[in-house]
Amino acid sequence: MTEAAQEWKERAIACAFGLCVALLAWASGNSSVFPFELWGDVAVAAGIRPPETAIPGLWAWLASKLFAVAGLDGGVKVLRALGPVSLGVLAALTLRFFAVTEPDTLSRRMVKRGWSRRIARFVLMQGAALFALSYPVWRAGRVFSADMMHLMLAVVALGFLFKALATSQRLYALLMAVPSGLLAADTPIGFLPMALFPLIVILRAQYVDTLVVPFANPLVRVVTFRRMTGLFLLTWLVGVVVNMAFFKAHDGLAAHDWNSFTLIIHYLNRYAQLARFAATPVGWVFIVAVVLVPFTFAAVLVHGATDDDEFLPYLRGILFAIIGVLAVLQSAGWQPFWFWRWVQAPPPVASGLLLCLCLLATSITATAALCVFGVEIYFRNYRRIALIRYQDAVEDGTDAARQTVRSFRLIDRVVRAVVIYEPILLALIVVPFKFSTTEREMGRLVGDYCDLVAEECGDARQVFTDGALDVAIEVAAARRGRQLKALSMMAASEPYDIYLRTRGETDEENRNTLAIGAADAMRTWVRDRPDCATNIAVQLGFELWRHDKLPMPECGGTVARTAGFESGGAEKGAEAARRLAKRILDLYEGAEPMAVADSRLQTSLMFVQWRIARMCRMRADAADRAGQTCEDAARRAAYMEIARAEDDLADRLDRRNAAYARIRRNMDWVARQKGVRLTPREGLRIGLERADFRLARTFAQQVLVSDPYDTRANFAMGMGYFTEEMYGRAEHFLKRALVRHPNEPAVLNNLSIVQMKLGRLDEAETNATKALKNFPSSQEIKKTLDKILKAKSEKL
Repeated sequence: MTEAAQEWKERAIACAFGLCVALLAWASGNSSVFPFELWGDVAVAAGIRPPETAIPGLWAWLASKLFAVAGLDGGVKVLRALGPVSLGVLAALTLRFFAVTEPDTLSRRMVKRGWSRRIARFVLMQGAALFALSYPVWRAGRVFSADMMHLMLAVVALGFLFKALATSQRLYALLMAVPSGLLAADTPIGFLPMALFPLIVILRAQYVDTLVVPFANPLVRVVTFRRMTGLFLLTWLVGVVVNMAFFKAHDGLAAHDWNSFTLIIHYLNRYAQLARFAATPVGWVFIVAVVLVPFTFAAVLVHGATDDDEFLPYLRGILFAIIGVLAVLQSAGWQPFWFWRWVQAPPPVASGLLLCLCLLATSITATAALCVFGVEIYFRNYRRIALIRYQDAVEDGTDAARQTVRSFRLIDRVVRAVVIYEPILLALIVVPFKFSTTEREMGRLVGDYCDLVAEECGDARQVFTDGALDVAIEVAAARRGRQLKALSMMAASEPYDIYLRTRGETDEENRNTLAIGAADAMRTWVRDRPDCATNIAVQLGFELWRHDKLPMPECGGTVARTAGFESGGAEKGAEAARRLAKRILDLYEGAEPMAVADSRLQTSLMFVQWRIARMCRMRADAADRAGQTCEDAARRAAYMEIARAEDDLADRLDRRNAAYARIRRNMDWVARQKGVRLTPREGLRIGLERADFRLARTFAQQVLVSDPYDTRANFAMGMGYFTEEMYGRAEHFLKRALVRHPNEPAVLNNLSIVQMKLGRLDEAETNATKALKNFPSSQEIKKTLDKILKAKSEKL
């Protein structure tokens, strides 16, 4: 086979390899959920929101053209469909990149034709698979995203770099400058190939005798680097212009109150921040220790280790075994071995592209280790080496000969078995984790929640939120052809935040109110401009209605609407929210969502839990109020049951919410005052002694998790709801407080008061009489009984 035919064969094999990776991504459902953290980029590309930064802009510019042609919903579907395709293309590019670098990685005998070439190809495929299936790269390939585009540009640039060094063709050096320049326009990591070129040329010229002749000439090196640098800067400038033009065209200047000169300053400042915060100091230590040092050892020692005219020293073999295993574990599904997970907050490596390039280096390290042991098994002839080096000793049967025999037996019985079964073991520890559904189900839950919010908002133009998932909600509404503005009650008063709130508002008074803040706008609209509040959606700020004694807006599953819902719409939304809540609770039963690697996804899921639980409590309040005013006893009991069920569902969601539990503990008033940490029972006791039922209820909720029928905890919960005039739930908890102590006078007395408020005077009289029987001298119980009897006589 000619050299050209061999090259085409290698390209076909790379394409087939990429196809296999793409099929694996498709079969595992890797692209089944659009990553919610990319909705911000989609919103910018679709013109729903102005960009916050000018970097990155190239992907957004491409996506904006796609959305202009296919529409927002169609464009999102295209990006999802391109996820497995882009991952397959990246895998093929990586295999070709490894093939270009193979003379520096593999033994000279392994890159020859024939069966040795097939072994080399198999080794390279394992390295490329480790890279493509590693967690950061796999996540980047969920859709065709900015990270995937950057990663593909980086691999192409590095491939041209090594091709130029291998063939000494200046054309490849110039081609390397183009993707590198475009990449550098979006991230300073794009300068990496340009920085590597002169460094590798110098090192190879000084330490390696395989440097090709043209690049060995200093003058040629200078001329090549000068032209390459010029083309790189030109391409970088084009990318910067595209970024800035896109930023200006999508209201970036107006949103930030900048001019063109300020934009340039911002661009440079953003560039410096990306370079500075790509990794924390601890992250750089991990990168050096886990990535660069093993990679350096592999690159420097691989040639000596694969020299078939020398024995492989035990120490060097052990070193390659260690760094190879370390590299493989970075791509496996076992999170404890991922160096970027050894520090949880802040993440040690913040740049996704940098992390993926680190995994590229570790996959090369694994390839080098596999190469060393492949040579040891298939190419090293121990008897021939022994005859050359110890001819007399072998003939005399001395220790050197026996050592040669022992080494050969060790390789034949141990290393050969490891190399044969290693691909199977590799597949078992890498591939199955790609089919894990926990992270995808978390993403679906967040996405389904945002879709439900957009659906329930209907024709409302504003939804008042806590700021989390706002962009995703706006995009979900836009995909339905609706315009919805999320107004965060927590947003600051920076120019960008003010622009988001006032964008599209034509009423000057409303613009001025929104410029102050969303909370002020809600307060003003509800109190002074009811025409503006007739059709808004609310997730936060219900205290305003309670404080002003106003009728509460009707609650659905995820929002409340001042205009109410269509007939049956509220219950339909509530049922959908309950199904989401059940899926969340089922997820916790079957897996551990807080153990996934994506911390942003964890946070978003906990926000969803908190919001659904909050709306459950709002529906419970509404049912409680409806039950108090209902004359029909059966319907009143049904309302009370609804309130208890909703409250129970909210409690179960909150108990699973680690973030909410931390917030409740941090809001422990007594702990702040005394500077000590209290146990839940200590806090409950102090709250009851102070008659601070709000504080007592905070601790009571924690006690009830482990002891649902604790008398004091249920009494605190009941009295807490009593002070809020939620008599139905107050009755529920006071009755539970009597399970273990059915004759407790204080509980019976308060239960009778609650039942009197609910209009059930006979039950109230029975419990008050029982309380007085157990505490005959209590004046308070006597007063309660007198009020009940008086109410009964008036009713007659």
